[in-house]
Amino acid sequence: MKNVKLYAVDVLSNTVTVTKKFLDNASDIKSEEFKLYKEFKTLGFTIIQKTRSAKKESNSPLRPLKPVEDKKPLIPFKKMVLYISLQNDADEMMDEFDVVREIAQSEEHPRLYVNEWFREQFPNYGEVAKLDENNCIIHKNIA
Repeated sequence: MKNVKLYAVDVLSNTVTVTKKFLDNASDIKSEEFKLYKEFKTLGFTIIQKTRSAKKESNSPLRPLKPVEDKKPLIPFKKMVLYISLQNDADEMMDEFDVVREIAQSEEHPRLYVNEWFREQFPNYGEVAKLDENNCIIHKNIA
Protein backbone atom coordinates (compact mmCIF):
# COMPACT_ATOMS: atom_id res chain seq x y z
CA MET A 1 0.00 0.00 0.00
CA LYS A 2 1.17 3.52 -0.80
CA ASN A 3 2.50 5.61 2.02
CA VAL A 4 0.36 8.70 1.54
CA LYS A 5 0.72 11.68 3.85
CA LEU A 6 -2.75 13.00 4.59
CA TYR A 7 -1.62 15.69 7.04
CA ALA A 8 1.45 17.59 8.21
CA VAL A 9 1.83 19.25 11.61
CA ASP A 10 3.79 22.52 11.91
CA VAL A 11 4.31 23.26 15.59
CA LEU A 12 6.06 26.59 14.97
CA SER A 13 3.09 28.11 13.12
CA ASN A 14 0.57 26.09 15.15
CA THR A 15 -1.06 24.71 11.98
CA VAL A 16 -1.98 21.34 10.54
CA THR A 17 -2.05 21.07 6.77
CA VAL A 18 -4.45 18.38 5.60
CA THR A 19 -5.38 16.96 2.22
CA LYS A 20 -8.84 16.85 0.72
CA LYS A 21 -8.86 13.12 1.25
CA PHE A 22 -8.16 13.61 4.96
CA LEU A 23 -11.12 15.99 5.25
CA ASP A 24 -13.36 13.59 3.30
CA ASN A 25 -12.38 10.73 5.61
CA ALA A 26 -12.79 12.96 8.69
CA SER A 27 -16.47 13.43 7.85
CA ASP A 28 -17.05 9.83 9.01
CA ILE A 29 -17.41 9.80 12.81
CA LYS A 30 -15.95 6.30 13.11
CA SER A 31 -12.77 7.08 11.13
CA GLU A 32 -9.27 7.60 12.45
CA GLU A 33 -9.11 10.95 10.63
CA PHE A 34 -12.15 12.20 12.56
CA LYS A 35 -10.41 11.42 15.86
CA LEU A 36 -7.22 13.18 14.70
CA TYR A 37 -9.18 16.21 13.43
CA LYS A 38 -10.96 16.51 16.79
CA GLU A 39 -7.66 16.18 18.68
CA PHE A 40 -5.98 18.86 16.51
CA LYS A 41 -8.87 21.23 17.27
CA THR A 42 -8.73 20.60 21.02
CA LEU A 43 -4.98 21.26 20.99
CA GLY A 44 -5.64 24.63 19.33
CA PHE A 45 -4.14 23.93 15.90
CA THR A 46 -5.40 25.83 12.89
CA ILE A 47 -6.36 23.39 10.14
CA ILE A 48 -5.47 24.33 6.57
CA GLN A 49 -6.42 22.35 3.48
CA LYS A 50 -3.53 21.67 1.14
CA THR A 51 -4.06 22.91 -2.40
CA ARG A 52 -2.12 22.08 -5.49
CA SER A 53 0.44 24.65 -6.48
CA ALA A 54 0.17 26.32 -9.85
CA LYS A 55 2.44 25.15 -12.63
CA LYS A 56 5.70 27.01 -12.67
CA GLU A 57 6.90 28.58 -15.87
CA SER A 58 9.74 26.71 -17.43
CA ASN A 59 13.18 28.31 -17.25
CA SER A 60 14.33 26.16 -20.14
CA PRO A 61 16.27 28.01 -22.85
CA LEU A 62 14.47 25.87 -25.44
CA ARG A 63 11.45 27.36 -27.18
CA PRO A 64 8.17 25.52 -26.73
CA LEU A 65 7.27 23.28 -29.63
CA LYS A 66 4.83 24.68 -32.14
CA PRO A 67 1.73 22.61 -32.76
CA VAL A 68 2.16 20.41 -35.81
CA GLU A 69 0.03 21.42 -38.75
CA ASP A 70 -2.40 18.91 -40.14
CA LYS A 71 -0.07 16.62 -42.03
CA LYS A 72 -1.80 14.60 -44.65
CA PRO A 73 -0.53 11.05 -44.88
CA LEU A 74 1.44 10.01 -47.93
CA ILE A 75 -0.68 8.32 -50.57
CA PRO A 76 0.80 5.04 -51.82
CA PHE A 77 1.78 5.00 -55.50
CA LYS A 78 -0.60 2.07 -56.13
CA LYS A 79 -3.55 4.18 -55.03
CA MET A 80 -2.34 7.11 -57.14
CA VAL A 81 -2.07 4.88 -60.21
CA LEU A 82 -5.53 3.44 -59.61
CA TYR A 83 -7.07 6.89 -59.12
CA ILE A 84 -5.36 8.28 -62.21
CA SER A 85 -6.51 5.28 -64.29
CA LEU A 86 -10.12 6.19 -63.45
CA GLN A 87 -9.81 9.74 -64.80
CA ASN A 88 -11.47 10.89 -67.99
CA ASP A 89 -8.00 12.02 -69.18
CA ALA A 90 -6.17 9.00 -67.75
CA ASP A 91 -3.65 8.59 -70.61
CA GLU A 92 -2.40 12.16 -70.36
CA MET A 93 -2.28 12.09 -66.57
CA MET A 94 -0.46 8.73 -66.45
CA ASP A 95 2.23 10.11 -68.78
CA GLU A 96 2.55 13.20 -66.57
CA PHE A 97 2.67 10.99 -63.46
CA ASP A 98 5.56 8.97 -64.94
CA VAL A 99 7.48 12.17 -65.72
CA VAL A 100 6.90 13.53 -62.20
CA ARG A 101 8.16 10.27 -60.70
CA GLU A 102 11.33 10.55 -62.80
CA ILE A 103 11.85 14.17 -61.72
CA ALA A 104 11.23 13.21 -58.09
CA GLN A 105 14.28 10.92 -58.11
CA SER A 106 16.48 14.03 -58.04
CA GLU A 107 14.62 15.45 -55.02
CA GLU A 108 15.57 14.94 -51.38
CA HIS A 109 12.17 13.38 -50.58
CA PRO A 110 10.86 11.79 -53.78
CA ARG A 111 7.64 10.34 -52.32
CA LEU A 112 6.72 13.66 -50.75
CA TYR A 113 7.40 15.45 -54.04
CA VAL A 114 5.10 13.07 -55.97
CA ASN A 115 2.43 13.32 -53.26
CA GLU A 116 2.45 17.12 -53.42
CA TRP A 117 2.10 16.98 -57.21
CA PHE A 118 -0.75 14.47 -56.91
CA ARG A 119 -2.64 16.57 -54.36
CA GLU A 120 -2.24 19.65 -56.55
CA GLN A 121 -3.52 17.82 -59.64
CA PHE A 122 -6.38 16.12 -57.80
CA PRO A 123 -7.51 18.46 -55.02
CA ASN A 124 -10.79 16.51 -54.74
CA TYR A 125 -9.01 13.22 -53.99
CA GLY A 126 -10.73 11.59 -51.04
CA GLU A 127 -14.10 13.19 -51.78
CA VAL A 128 -17.07 11.74 -53.61
CA ALA A 129 -16.12 11.73 -57.28
CA LYS A 130 -18.14 13.26 -60.10
CA LEU A 131 -18.44 10.80 -62.98
CA ASP A 132 -18.99 11.34 -66.71
CA GLU A 133 -21.17 9.22 -69.00
CA ASN A 134 -18.40 6.58 -69.25
CA ASN A 135 -18.19 6.31 -65.44
CA CYS A 136 -14.77 7.96 -65.39
CA ILE A 137 -13.85 10.58 -62.80
CA ILE A 138 -14.09 14.06 -64.27
CA HIS A 139 -10.69 15.67 -63.83
CA LYS A 140 -10.64 18.05 -66.75
CA ASN A 141 -13.55 18.83 -69.00
CA ILE A 142 -12.59 17.37 -72.39
CA ALA A 143 -14.78 18.36 -75.31
